Amino acid sequence: MSKHGVPFRSMVVTGGFRQRTQLENLEQGVDVLIATPGRFMFLIKEGFLKLQNLKCLSNLSAVVAITTDLCLYASAYHISSLHYIGPVLNASSEPHFCSAVLDEIDILFNDENFEASLQGLINSSPVTTQYLFVTATLPVDVCNKLIEVFPDCEVIMGPGVHRTSARLEEILVDCSGEIEAEKTPETAFLNKKSALLQLVAQSPVLKTIIFCNKIETCRKVENALKRTDRKGTLVRVLPFHAALAQESRLANMKEFMNPSRPKEESLFLVCTDRASRGIDFSGVDHVVLFDFPRDPSEYVRRVGRTARGARGNGKAFIFAVGKQVFLARKIIQRNEKGHPLHDVPFAYEQGNCSGIGYPVWSPAS
Repeated sequence: MSKHGVPFRSMVVTGGFRQRTQLENLEQGVDVLIATPGRFMFLIKEGFLKLQNLKCLSNLSAVVAITTDLCLYASAYHISSLHYIGPVLNASSEPHFCSAVLDEIDILFNDENFEASLQGLINSSPVTTQYLFVTATLPVDVCNKLIEVFPDCEVIMGPGVHRTSARLEEILVDCSGEIEAEKTPETAFLNKKSALLQLVAQSPVLKTIIFCNKIETCRKVENALKRTDRKGTLVRVLPFHAALAQESRLANMKEFMNPSRPKEESLFLVCTDRASRGIDFSGVDHVVLFDFPRDPSEYVRRVGRTARGARGNGKAFIFAVGKQVFLARKIIQRNEKGHPLHDVPFAYEQGNCSGIGYPVWSPAS
């Protein structure tokens, strides 16, 4: 936006980077501060950031540009957020109003530490701040918490809430094995590994994201893929999970998203759900759910890493074992009919989500 004539300065503050550098940049003054909750609370508690003195430039006060499936808006209440919009140091012009954006609210409100931090943020924020809450999925418990804290919350809901893309092709891969074969976590992994290697050999594409539930599984999948191309000329495997240093994760993500990579080399991003949120991937051909998601929201987010945008197309391969196979079939049938994966209650429009629940989700085999 700033490159196209909107006069504002922004910066990001997160853990994993030199604190002194971030503080020096913050002292120069910014219009848009983007922070993770932990680092944001540190800045508040240590006195580096004082929200009581927030002022917004009048020509920026109405500039909030966010694309999502579900937006919830509230005003005249105390809270701070993942994204804080407005100068954090002295502004020379007259104050107008400040805006705050709370992204991925379903995750933040489910974090047991976030509610404790919320009280500290409440005491630090200007009364006149306006708030925008953004999410692609809104579980009932999160909705109830949100309405409890923000009873005046208004809802703007797009048609994509709890739905997969119409341009997404979902393919179920039954990895249960032979009926009489032994059924253990080890045999399930071997069956899924065999299916993955067969997919890689038969359907080579430029970019594939592979989701696993555990870091340990990510490492096993990474090693299996690397052994298929020991020279590293045809396959490039990039891990992305919490066990990696922040710098390594960012470097791998940058490489995966680089549009000028050699076309003859297949890229594989092997990750946990850390990569299913808040990252706008483009050009992803395949998504592989190596492990079955733990809840409906994660299913929507994982497969949503492909078939993005107005013209995006992609395939999602769902590896399932045991009882997961029946559940996966039901999910795909709902998605093919254009139904939401779980109900989108009319109560959202009324600002009240009480009594709305999900269908049974039991991914265990």
